[in-house]
Amino acid sequence: MGLLEGLNQLNPIAQGAGLVQSVLGFGKGKPTTPQAVYDDLVHYFKYASSAYALIKLGNLNGAQLVAKMYDLITDGHGYVAVDAGRKEIIVAFRGSVTPTNFIVDSMFVPVPFNNAAGVQVAAGASVHSGFSLA
Repeated sequence: MGLLEGLNQLNPIAQGAGLVQSVLGFGKGKPTTPQAVYDDLVHYFKYASSAYALIKLGNLNGAQLVAKMYDLITDGHGYVAVDAGRKEIIVAFRGSVTPTNFIVDSMFVPVPFNNAAGVQVAAGASVHSGFSLA
């Protein structure tokens, strides 16, 4: 029985885990993810998951919160933090979870980049219209 046939006989959670293991190379006789790479994935996952906090941000890995972002019209959430020890600036946005988020996501037509912040960009640069609105 092949991998896909075997996965079809499992529940959806087991299917997902088996597919991830297969694609990422986990399991018997296959190389595993180096510990340093795994540790970095966990480190940055904590930043990403903190973007979903509505009131109090979760674990920022010792980074200092600079600003929280929220847009009432688009229901966009995010934050900016600084990790002086790792010399990193973290900008994290919450993924889409509300109907408003999904409506904004559907606005994918490129529009001219509004350079209100004075960011250097190439002439004629464009941006996803939903992201520009958010």
